[in-house]
Amino acid sequence: MAISSTGGTPLRTPTGSLISPGTLSQSRPVTQPVLGTASGTSARSSSAGSAGIGSLSTGSSTSRASTSPLAVLVEPFDVLKATFASDPACLAGLVRLKDSKALESLDANGKSLLTHLHELLALNGSAVVGMPAGQDLVRSLVSDLADPSSIYQGLGATTCTVASMQSILASGQPAEYARLARELSRSGQADMVGGGRIQILPGDFT
Repeated sequence: MAISSTGGTPLRTPTGSLISPGTLSQSRPVTQPVLGTASGTSARSSSAGSAGIGSLSTGSSTSRASTSPLAVLVEPFDVLKATFASDPACLAGLVRLKDSKALESLDANGKSLLTHLHELLALNGSAVVGMPAGQDLVRSLVSDLADPSSIYQGLGATTCTVASMQSILASGQPAEYARLARELSRSGQADMVGGGRIQILPGDFT
């Protein structure tokens, strides 16, 4: 849309001022926002006080980095790999958990196994409980979760039933397994999803 004049008579604006024909010979297009384009992008006007009211984008869409589950896994997994670089067995277990997508499994609170393992590296256990903590706990968890069939009560022990339940939990719900171990190492007790409570006593790990 443009304003122009071909005659020599001055024009009067709505405010009462006169405009000479010479000033109207230069047409000024009125830019209007485009609500949609063939490419599916839309032009957007900037808000007042920033780039100015009515300024428009060039029509190119702004790319935003999408966060995929794999992208979220990269940094913590690299930290774990670097931590256990000199432990081939633990490193192989981590790779196995990653390849099987067990690291992406979630516990009852929505926290992933990878997050548990990563955070456990820096967490101290309870000295009263005496349960492994930090890297020792992560190493033990990786061993159990990468090969649940290796969970064994030992010769002469009477905990075969509990060991079988532990193996089943490690195989089917690895993140929940890590959550319970994490809570036990900190306070000596953990609440299970079904409502029961696991409790360990001082001396159980000595």
